[in-house]
Amino acid sequence: SGMARLIVMHDGPNLIRIDSTVLLDGKPVCSIAQDDAMTWSIAPGNHVLSFDTPGGFGTSVLPFTASNGNTTYIIAYRRGKKMAAVFFFGAFGEMAGSDKSSPEGGTYALQEVPAENAVKVLETKFQRNC
Repeated sequence: SGMARLIVMHDGPNLIRIDSTVLLDGKPVCSIAQDDAMTWSIAPGNHVLSFDTPGGFGTSVLPFTASNGNTTYIIAYRRGKKMAAVFFFGAFGEMAGSDKSSPEGGTYALQEVPAENAVKVLETKFQRNC
């Protein structure tokens, strides 16, 4: 029974460090802030990564498939339009219109990225142990 690797990188403006909760298959596994990265060994197969920011609006959710012996890289990045909507319409308008179960459901959007792109970004991140 082999394992796969999952690396999650948190990108975004580092004005105020806010820990976001990372959930794997619905279970909280770590908290990371902007410019952090984390690595786990996980079982191969289908998984769901969720990213929840306190005081944020909704949760971003990204299904992915981990393959034996390979690394899956996922980046969480700030959604510019999301903040603009909050400023213009207020929290209520934003919450009413947010899809809480998509890769762009929360303050930070989630995207799986190819290894060659991820490795460059990873070098700039602080490795958190979770």
